[in-house]
Amino acid sequence: MCRFGEYMQYWGKIIGVAVALLMGGGFWGVVLGLLIGHMFDKAP
Repeated sequence: MCRFGEYMQYWGKIIGVAVALLMGGGFWGVVLGLLIGHMFDKAP
């Protein structure tokens, strides 16, 4: 069973990819969404 904090570290990436797909960003939009989501996930 994973802790809540470990589970939360994926939400930024999921939201970033979802926004990129909704905006029609294509491959680079998804990559950018992942990078931005990763920065949010690493923020304290």
